[in-house]
Parts: sequence; structure tokens; C-alpha cells
Amino acid sequence: LNDQIKNFINRLLQNPGRPKIIVIQADHGSAMQYHYTDISRCDLGERFSILNAIYLPEKNYSGFYSDQSPVNTFRLIFGAIFSKKPDLLPERYFHSGARSRYDFLDIGDRL
Repeated sequence: LNDQIKNFINRLLQNPGRPKIIVIQADHGSAMQYHYTDISRCDLGERFSILNAIYLPEKNYSGFYSDQSPVNTFRLIFGAIFSKKPDLLPERYFHSGARSRYDFLDIGDRL
């Protein structure tokens, strides 16, 4: 899959025409150190670390930051495109376990 994604991106960037914006983003990190029923046994930093790869044609990444969450990705992209400081949302992180899928726990202080 990695090779297919790389080939697709290379073909996309070599294709003349309109400038391209590419976003490849995961919804969560791996579950290598994740315990589905006991949050105290989880490596939450590993679980909440995501792939967030962004390509902008003008390469204006000045507003982006290393620990941004997905909630601000498109706000930052539009800010870069329109040279305007975006109104960012607070970085908040929530967890729900296998036994309580709709019982969200704010875990921002644990990351």
C-alpha cells in the first residue's frame, strides 16, 4: 500500500494543471500499546499520535505545528492558501473504551 500511495502522489504531482493540495491523515495511532478495556494500561501518546502529512503547492507551512490535532488541519490549510491567520479550535482529546463506546473521557491532561 505504501508503494501504491507513493506512486499515486508522484503521478499526481507530475500532472500539470491546477495546483494540488494533498492531505494524508490517520484517525489514530497504532494499537500496539493499547488495552481495550483498561485505560490505565494504555500508552495514550502512542494511540493519539497520528500520521498527518500535508503538501501545499506554495509550501507555506509557517502556521503548522508538530502536535496539531486533525481538528485544525483544514483551518491551517485554508489559512495558508488565503494568507490569513486561521481561528484555531482548542486541541482536545477524548477516549472511549470497548465497553463504553459513547462515554467519552477528556484525556488531554494525560498526553
